[in-house]
Amino acid sequence: MNILFVSNMYPSKERPSYGVFVKNIYDEMEQAHSGKLILCVMTHSENKMWPYLNFYLKFLFLLITNKVDIVYCHFLSRTSILGATAKFFFGKKVVFNVHGSDYLLPKIKGGIQHKFNLWAISFANGIVVPSNAFKQFILPDINTSYEYKIFISPSGGVNIPTDIQYSRHNIQPLKCLYVGRVNAAKGIDTIIDALNAVTRDVELTVVGKVEEDLFASLNNENVSCLVVGEVTQELLKQYYSQSNLFLFPTKYFESLGLSPLEAMSFGLPVIGSNYGPVPEYVRDGYNGFLIEKGNSAELLDCIERFCHLSSAQRQNLSVNAASTALEYSRKKVVKDLLRYLESCFENA
Repeated sequence: MNILFVSNMYPSKERPSYGVFVKNIYDEMEQAHSGKLILCVMTHSENKMWPYLNFYLKFLFLLITNKVDIVYCHFLSRTSILGATAKFFFGKKVVFNVHGSDYLLPKIKGGIQHKFNLWAISFANGIVVPSNAFKQFILPDINTSYEYKIFISPSGGVNIPTDIQYSRHNIQPLKCLYVGRVNAAKGIDTIIDALNAVTRDVELTVVGKVEEDLFASLNNENVSCLVVGEVTQELLKQYYSQSNLFLFPTKYFESLGLSPLEAMSFGLPVIGSNYGPVPEYVRDGYNGFLIEKGNSAELLDCIERFCHLSSAQRQNLSVNAASTALEYSRKKVVKDLLRYLESCFENA
């Protein structure tokens, strides 16, 4: 089976985290897939018109000049026209990987793009979504006969480290980590409100693209804050391995939330919102804690609960977090995804 792998988001030197999970899927597929894997991607650019034109032309060129059995498109709203071209003009099997905002934002706007997305789902041979919560989010919008097409695959999964440090006994100061887009919807304001009330020494590290500068309101002398910005996957490992606790109080309906799973793979307990797919992998008191979204008092309470645990109890949380992450191992996730793509090619 020859796969044309298509995405309008792919990391570059300037934007190392831009669509990095797509690259992770491709890299693992390249190792696991026995057939031909053809890459057609677009990296970030401020100029939208010409990069997209080049991206679409490259897609047509690769489709025409290669034997392609299945076209695997990431980001439905930006690749649905390519999938339609492959399906109706070239007779190819087409699978769309819906990641979240590519479906959610057009749905909120309720315009022609959302109708086009629904049409793409109707003709696709397969639909990949990151979580059961997101599958349930989509189901009310589509014909019930299309449900069989939907396959849950958690965004390429996570790479499992070989040197996890379970014993993080020294929590003075407590080292908290956040990784992701930096804005209020992701709960950064919830973190700041909680840490403004903390009475112990805390070091907060924030890794990700800063979309809203909210840190001027962080004024607790007990708290130091380091805002790193975007980093490579290799450097990100250092931040995971040096932290005690991962904070993910998102108020946004996540399609999955890959960074908490990456943190758990390093044995980091997670404090996450009891919202969307987060409760699918964060279990309160087992591998982390769950809070009501936007509730900074609950976030503060969970930080204190963590700090009052014994070393053995904290280690149990850490071991359980790493054990949970194994269920999302990249090798397992991509192997299952390839089986699904093969079934779409053979049976559709």
